[in-house]
Amino acid sequence: MSHSENKLFYFVKQHKVKQDESVCMIMDKAFFDNSGILTKEGKALFERLNPEVKDINLIYAGMTLNLPQPGILFQPWLHDFIGGNDNILLNREKKTVIKKQPHERGQAAI
Repeated sequence: MSHSENKLFYFVKQHKVKQDESVCMIMDKAFFDNSGILTKEGKALFERLNPEVKDINLIYAGMTLNLPQPGILFQPWLHDFIGGNDNILLNREKKTVIKKQPHERGQAAI
């Protein structure tokens, strides 16, 4: 794992949803196109960082979400992460990144 891959948590912030907020209200404008629509990349990042959210249009007050920060867009591993590469994972409790060993899919090493 490269040095930059170890830093996923630097590009994610947690946000506790407030009443009447939507994903479009709380995501950084860097993840929207010129017409104000969430980009495919922005949606994919949100979904990868919040797998428990089954519908991006249905979030509720009190939920804690992981929001990507604009700097993530410049990381060389971004498209691998969006594509489902689980070698880069966010550990919410410890705020660290864990890497799954290819031969140990059920265990993670910090």
